[in-house]
Amino acid sequence: MKSSPPFALLTALALSAALAAQAPPHADQAKAAADQAKVVTDQAKVVTDQAKAIAEQKYQMGLNFINDAQWNKALDAMKVAQERMGQQSDAAMYWQAYAESKLGRASEALQALDQMKRAYPDSGWQEDAEALALQLRQSAGQSVSPASQPNDDLKLLAINGLMQSNPAQALPLLEKVVQGTASPAVKRRALFVLAQNHSPGAINALVQVAQSHTDPALGEDAVRYLGMMGGDNGRAALAKIYAVSSSLPTKEDILRSYMIGGDRARLLAAAQSETNSRLQQEAIRNLALSGGKAELWQLYQTHPPKPAKREIIRSLGLAGDLDHLIPLAQSEKDPELRADAIRGLGLNGSPKAQDALVGMYTGASDRSGSEAIIQALFLHNSATALVGLARKETDPQLKRSLVSRLSMMHSKAATQYLMEILNQ
Repeated sequence: MKSSPPFALLTALALSAALAAQAPPHADQAKAAADQAKVVTDQAKVVTDQAKAIAEQKYQMGLNFINDAQWNKALDAMKVAQERMGQQSDAAMYWQAYAESKLGRASEALQALDQMKRAYPDSGWQEDAEALALQLRQSAGQSVSPASQPNDDLKLLAINGLMQSNPAQALPLLEKVVQGTASPAVKRRALFVLAQNHSPGAINALVQVAQSHTDPALGEDAVRYLGMMGGDNGRAALAKIYAVSSSLPTKEDILRSYMIGGDRARLLAAAQSETNSRLQQEAIRNLALSGGKAELWQLYQTHPPKPAKREIIRSLGLAGDLDHLIPLAQSEKDPELRADAIRGLGLNGSPKAQDALVGMYTGASDRSGSEAIIQALFLHNSATALVGLARKETDPQLKRSLVSRLSMMHSKAATQYLMEILNQ
């Protein structure tokens, strides 16, 4: 049996170990300790980076759920993101409150917003949070004073909510914003809110802005809103402005507003009575854009000036009104106007327009008209029709025009005909 070490030897070894522990560390030992500390630091950084990556992944997942209106999933994801994002969790807290609001949990949403406000007083999400809180309070029937809001955007939001419950009180506040010192962007939003109200007071306020020359861009918006949302009263107000205004841009804005509002009667009246050629043609263009084919034809029969007639023909072509365009191309006595009508048919790719063009071709007896028809058929890419005309044409000049167009067309019919000519 092996005997144990003597007690004296054990004591010596213990003493030696204790002395070694109290002695200054060897250089190698110090380096090993530093390396170990670095490993621990690196490991901690890896853990932190992993946590951050998970938080960012959850945050992005939450945004995707919000885009898909999956509010419960969004709420769960934003709660996880909030717990792990540390000092950057203000955004996740806002979206958590937003998801709560969409789930109808107004009190929970307001609580989350209040928590965010206290935790991150300098957050860039504070204004969004205040806006959401304001909307939640208004939806719950709480009265929110616009004057108590810290900036113009929130004042406007409060006024918008007030418009639903007390329009008479909201209208003067909106007018004050529009006519005050707010930024142009806030003024434009206030004007839009004002336009949603169709009361005489709102119409009058829009008219005042439309007639003001201090902010042309805002006046243009007011004119457009009167046409779009003002109904008959709004467009009647525009007619009064049109009658007394000496500003061409304002009158053009009004004509476009008539078009947006589908007011073909006032566009026709302007086109009939307007002595300014530029405005008359603007009225005609907007009449076409509003679908006024019958009105355009009615106007043409009143024998307006030639520039107006040309604009009507172009507008009929853009509107695809073949029922009126074909008779003009066939019988209009003014060569320029007839050529305009033929060009209009060339821009219409229908078989009906092509057949009408071929039927009107008379060769050298109406050279200018025939040239216009050749160009119109070329625009149609109607190689077969052009080949048919070329085979019958005996006038050298018109024949060259036909062959010239066919040479630019990538068509089997055109190629075959050109080969026939080369082989003659």
